[in-house]
Amino acid sequence: MFIQILLTKGLSASNKITTSFSQTNNSNNANFDIKLPNSVSTTYDNRGWYVVFREYANGKAGNLQYVTGTNNGVANYDDLNFITKLSVDSVTSHLKVLFEITNNGNSPKTIDVGVFADIFIDKDDFAKITPLQGNRGFTMIDQSSGKKLTLLLKDSKDVTNVDTFFYGGKDDSYMTDEKRYTTDKFPYFKNMDYVTNYEGDYDSVFSFSWQKKTINPQETLSLSVVAGADADTSTPPYIKLTKEINERYNKNDKITVQFDVYEFDYQYDNSEFVKVYYEFDGKKLL
Repeated sequence: MFIQILLTKGLSASNKITTSFSQTNNSNNANFDIKLPNSVSTTYDNRGWYVVFREYANGKAGNLQYVTGTNNGVANYDDLNFITKLSVDSVTSHLKVLFEITNNGNSPKTIDVGVFADIFIDKDDFAKITPLQGNRGFTMIDQSSGKKLTLLLKDSKDVTNVDTFFYGGKDDSYMTDEKRYTTDKFPYFKNMDYVTNYEGDYDSVFSFSWQKKTINPQETLSLSVVAGADADTSTPPYIKLTKEINERYNKNDKITVQFDVYEFDYQYDNSEFVKVYYEFDGKKLL
């Protein structure tokens, strides 16, 4: 017998974000775009997220392979099939961004997967960015309207911990002006030396990556992150048992699990809620 208690913190349906695969020439190799409620932008010119992968050969990383919206988030290269899946969680109203990479070949393959976006929250191209507690991700904020987009990149439900992430000001080596991107020079695999607030002094960007992931033949690697609109998802709730659970029970014993749910956030949003689930021998119940 196995019992697991799960907590989810979510948003009302009115706070759901929307997505679309990038289909326009302005997107220039982008994969998909995210918009906040009421079609509020999150990327410059609605160009979206740029997604790439590269395969290792003889210990060296190969050329970037683009996963584009014009191909509906699908790419194929050297027996690797890369699929993008976007879905909104019915409980939390958060967006799950899932990448599934299948090795259809006969030998193991090692890859990196990188993501980059030029941030533009509502009307703010110089968005302020603040890290989440425990460096689990970050929140991007329009400093005028207060609109937010939060990315969960580590230690969260439906998230595959990233190996690197970066946010801050753009670099002219890959963005010489608003209309010209040099996408092969984006810092897909850059890591922050020191995680701190970015005050939005310059055009804001972000990136994150998973690195040196090996996929065996005929297997699929799943990588995912979560995005939340408007609400601060920085601190998850947690539970504390108020009664200890014995390690062993007799077959017909009654098992009682007692616990308190704690919420760290000091500023509460009426649109937020916390649901408690438990799993009994793998079956999730409310």
